[in-house]
Amino acid sequence: MHRDFGRRPAGQAFQFMFHRPVLADVQELAAAGETWTGGSNVWLRFHASPKTLQDLKAVAKRDEPWKKDPDSIRDEPSNLIRFDIPNRLDWHRVWKLRNAEYYVLGEGPGSTQFVIDRDTGTVNAFYWNI
Repeated sequence: MHRDFGRRPAGQAFQFMFHRPVLADVQELAAAGETWTGGSNVWLRFHASPKTLQDLKAVAKRDEPWKKDPDSIRDEPSNLIRFDIPNRLDWHRVWKLRNAEYYVLGEGPGSTQFVIDRDTGTVNAFYWNI
């Protein structure tokens, strides 16, 4: 089944990636990407309160900092990812974060990786399974 999260309510992508309904104080939620038979490529960006960020961090494990260039994501999931999708959510900003925390929910393909900008409370997340 094909799902285009860029054309659906962004809360559906949040629930798909974090396995819970959108938390009450999540703001400016934006999603892009799609799922299809045999794979997924979903991207998310939102702002949240410190309490909500703590709730998300409590169910994830701390991850190593990502390389500070877009090629690190190209190497991670697969060359099949369409890079216009993260650009729709201004993902280029992730590479410039100075005060970030990195987390992963799950392991390997089918995991959600997210980075929290501690200065703004912005979360950028991606889910891949190819």
